Amino acid sequence: MIVFRFILAIEYFMNNFKNSDEYKQYMDTLTDKIKLYRKDKKISQLALSNILDQNSTSFIARIELRKDGHNYSFAHLLMIAKALNIDIKDLIPSSL
Repeated sequence: MIVFRFILAIEYFMNNFKNSDEYKQYMDTLTDKIKLYRKDKKISQLALSNILDQNSTSFIARIELRKDGHNYSFAHLLMIAKALNIDIKDLIPSSL
């Protein structure tokens, strides 16, 4: 329940600041961290896509290329953290 409330609060915050430079920088940093973890664990884009219940490398590629505003959701972060066997806080950028 606490995690769900946290997710809702963060998503509300993010939705209200999507057009800001701070939001873009935050999402770039978050995406880069996940990409580094993915590559370090030798997980392909397709494997990560499957972890997120998708079936295409283009799903991850669009996010990693920061194309058309595609981002990971906080539900994605939970699934990624579980698959990588890390704490979700390790994915979250510590600062902008």
